[in-house]
Amino acid sequence: MAPFLHILLSMKMILPIKTFLPAFSAFAGILTTVGVMFSNFWGPGPNAVFPTPLFIQSSVGPVEIYSAKEDLWKKASVGSLLKNATRIKTGNQGQIDLKAGENLYLRIKENSIVEAMPAKKSGQNSDYELRLVEGSLLAYAKKGLQISIPEANQFSLLEKILLPMKLETKRGLFLVQSIPKEKKVWIGMLHGEALVHTNRPWELFRLRDLQKIEAPGNGFSSKKISRISQSDWRLMKEAYQLQPKHTSVEALQIDLFKEAGNLSKFVFDHGTFYDEKTGHAEREFDRTEDGVFLEMSYDVFTPGSTVGTYFKTRNLEITRFKKLKFEARRAGDENYPLSFQIELKTGLKISRVFRVNSLNKEWTAIEFPIKFYSSTPVSEITFVFSNQNVGNFKRGSVQFRKLELEEKAAK
Repeated sequence: MAPFLHILLSMKMILPIKTFLPAFSAFAGILTTVGVMFSNFWGPGPNAVFPTPLFIQSSVGPVEIYSAKEDLWKKASVGSLLKNATRIKTGNQGQIDLKAGENLYLRIKENSIVEAMPAKKSGQNSDYELRLVEGSLLAYAKKGLQISIPEANQFSLLEKILLPMKLETKRGLFLVQSIPKEKKVWIGMLHGEALVHTNRPWELFRLRDLQKIEAPGNGFSSKKISRISQSDWRLMKEAYQLQPKHTSVEALQIDLFKEAGNLSKFVFDHGTFYDEKTGHAEREFDRTEDGVFLEMSYDVFTPGSTVGTYFKTRNLEITRFKKLKFEARRAGDENYPLSFQIELKTGLKISRVFRVNSLNKEWTAIEFPIKFYSSTPVSEITFVFSNQNVGNFKRGSVQFRKLELEEKAAK
């Protein structure tokens, strides 16, 4: 089709455009109809096998799965595997959660139709392709994923023969909505990065943290990237629920913490704190060739929100120590805070506050002297990110290593 399309477009130089367009539109309509008859949007075919089966984690309300072999719709069964390209349909108040290994987590909301299939180039940029015919889809992707809006939702015959709107991401946490009756497509990115291709080959949009793109009912020409609103964030924050929480993963985090500096010797519990109605926080220890580091991520998009990571101690006598020190840096290409603070707490009381006001791309040593003139038992050390202090990047990450409490020399 591509060479023939190129020839037709080249004919603009010979035929008057008013004569050419009606014929081209009619021919485009014929090709589109024939294409739908043969492909039925299946891409690789209804029997194509997923690289990793989709596992049905949960299903609520009316949810049906299409069986290509039997040519009928069946009720979704929790715990079953979807090994082949398939269609999923949810009714009023219906919802289904699926996962593929540890790299892809999906939630299909009510009144939605999604077609799932292996990507045409599996194993390269992405393994799965989803087509959101209508409705809403939340996704957490740690590996390549494609989501396209089927040609049936485009706005003219001329656009149908060109590329549909498609999102491609290697990692991301996002929401996609398609409302055919309103000819509207909406994509919002909570975290990550995605490329959005449109039905115009020369258009390419790059979405990042807390950004959205819309294709409203008056056509694709008015779409643009913009910052999400507070109501958008409230709609999208449900995607955070897709991130897995495994006991085995948490056990590994505890073990890695022991290699991240001597702070672990004085801590009996650590984790994140946030109000899920207004923000989100994550912390993860990881190992590289240079050793173990800790990455803290925050989302304080909502005004007044405060999130962070805590380290609980058993009334640690802080006067034993000379300084708190560590190395910190930006997390690659991720956004980062302009400022954040570290609090030493005694019960509910904040005994001391340290503030970090700059971050470099490279590891940078940071230390804070600890000076108290009387006994001060510390029960918690917290790293705090607030909407007010982080600056323009309301969603970002920081990496730490060599977390140390340096003891005073023995007298």
